[in-house]
Amino acid sequence: MAGEIGEIPADVRQLLDEHPLEETTARLLRHAQNKIRWLTWRGSWGGVPPGGIQPEDIVHEVYGKVLAGTRKWEPAKQPDLFEYLRDQVDSEISNLVTSSENKRVCREGSLPSALLERTDELSPEQILLAKERKRESDEFVLGFMEFLEGQPDLQQVVDAIVGGIEKRAEIARHLHTSVEEIDLRRKRLKRRLEEYMSRPVAPSASPRGGVPHARP
Repeated sequence: MAGEIGEIPADVRQLLDEHPLEETTARLLRHAQNKIRWLTWRGSWGGVPPGGIQPEDIVHEVYGKVLAGTRKWEPAKQPDLFEYLRDQVDSEISNLVTSSENKRVCREGSLPSALLERTDELSPEQILLAKERKRESDEFVLGFMEFLEGQPDLQQVVDAIVGGIEKRAEIARHLHTSVEEIDLRRKRLKRRLEEYMSRPVAPSASPRGGVPHARP
C-alpha cells in the first residue's frame, strides 16, 4: 500500500468507521481467550502471559495499531476485516509466547506428567496426546483444539485431560454428564486425533500467529 506508516486511505478509514466493532470485539475476545488458554506461559500450562496481559489488552493493542495505521489493513487482499483483526491478535499472542520474558522460566511439558508416567492405565487418545508432549506440545494441542472447532463436546474432554482429570468417571462428573456419554466422546476423540495426526504438516509457520498447523 502506498503512503507513509500511519497513513490510512480515506476509503479504508471509512470502512473501519462503518464496521460493527462491538460484535467483532466480542468475537476477537473469545478467540484470544481460547488461544491464550492453550499455551504455556512462563512454564505453566494455562498460566498468565507476561505482565499479566489479558485478552482485552491484546485486542485493544491490535485496534490501536490498526486505527493508528501502524498495521495496515488492505481490503483488496483481505476483505474480511474480522479475519484480518484475528490474524493480528494471533500475531500479538505469538510474539508474547515466544518473547524472552515468557521464556525465562524453563518450560515444563505442557501435558500432565501422569499422561507419560502411567501409560499402562491410559486410554488410546490419552497416549496419543502424551506422545506429543515430547515435541512442541503447545502447538500440537492448540492446533488440535482448532481442528475440533465446532465440536465443543470433544474440546471439553481434551480440556479435562489436559487439566489433569484422567478417569472417565471424573471427567463425567466434571462435565456434568454420564460415563456412557464420556465413553462415546472418547471414541470419537480417538478417531479425530488419528485424523489430525495423519495430516501432513506445513513446513512453514502458520500465517495466523506463527503456530504450525496441519495442511488441509
